Amino acid sequence: MKKRIICGVGILVLLLGIFGCTTLPTQPIEFESPAKTVLSFPDIGVETTCNVGDFLVSQGEEISGQGIVMSKDYVSGTAIIGHGQYILKGKVPGYLIFEPLDASARVTFQGEPLGVNLCLALNTLTNELMCTCINAGAVYIGSQNSIIPVDYFKIEPVSVKSKNDFQQTLIYMGKEGNTIKMSYREFSNDLARSAFTTDISYDLDESHDITYRNAQITIISATSANITYKVLHNFR
Repeated sequence: MKKRIICGVGILVLLLGIFGCTTLPTQPIEFESPAKTVLSFPDIGVETTCNVGDFLVSQGEEISGQGIVMSKDYVSGTAIIGHGQYILKGKVPGYLIFEPLDASARVTFQGEPLGVNLCLALNTLTNELMCTCINAGAVYIGSQNSIIPVDYFKIEPVSVKSKNDFQQTLIYMGKEGNTIKMSYREFSNDLARSAFTTDISYDLDESHDITYRNAQITIISATSANITYKVLHNFR
């Protein structure tokens, strides 16, 4: 089956708003939600070593789904369709709609990002993929323009991992005798929530398994400089 991407200067001019996406005939999108998986950093049960001052745990998620992967940038005049991953957003009759998943997957025009919601529309019969935009829950399907060679893209599953904006963590503060010291912290968008900071300590003579709130960690070894451990359960 042939695979082609259609995304010429003409449609990009429309995307820039010279005529405006809102004035073009559009089709409402039947939206689909990507799969989301809760992640623990580090992975549960994996032996990890951290130094004093390091975060022992953090939380994140993985987003995955059907996708388009651009292996390299495609240049059409002064427009650049960025390499990277595009994930299934939804569908309209005859087309699957994909939106950027990572930072590099975007369209720039004359060196500047487009001020619209870029998406790619895949023709389900021909595997032709055109560049267009989403406006008010609908998508414009434009005419076929310049074709990107088949070696620029693949149709395959995509995923991206990221850390949550809100974090609960334990920071290793060192060891005195056989007692390890930690500090519980909460962060929102990388800013510490000082009201939720608590210093805690654990006597390894009593147990190498420690629990704080619902986080559980097994200590393998610890010195005044570093700690080796396994996360059994993250904060959530």
